Amino acid sequence: MPASVYLLSKDVERPSDVQLVDELDVLLGRACDGDRRALFAIAVAFGPRLVAEAREELPEHEERAADAVVEFVNAIGSGSLLYTRGKRAAVPWMVRMVRRLARRRRTT
Repeated sequence: MPASVYLLSKDVERPSDVQLVDELDVLLGRACDGDRRALFAIAVAFGPRLVAEAREELPEHEERAADAVVEFVNAIGSGSLLYTRGKRAAVPWMVRMVRRLARRRRTT
């Protein structure tokens, strides 16, 4: 059952943290496989956090932080960034990739 359904029903037990992490793992994998809805969900849900992470890498070029996140989303959408499913590490992977892309923007 998708996480959004849990939010709408008081009679259904809330998912555990492990279930949510597993669902995010699947969602990110689908985004990397070209599922545009999954990619949009990732961008909406994690965009603000990823921009904040990129800003930490670009303290003197904060205007470039959002560009790093856009590059990250585009790289997933184009298939040039691939996530290995099953590691339960979707958030750390996204943060690592965005920070790497942001660091490249320091010199460009």
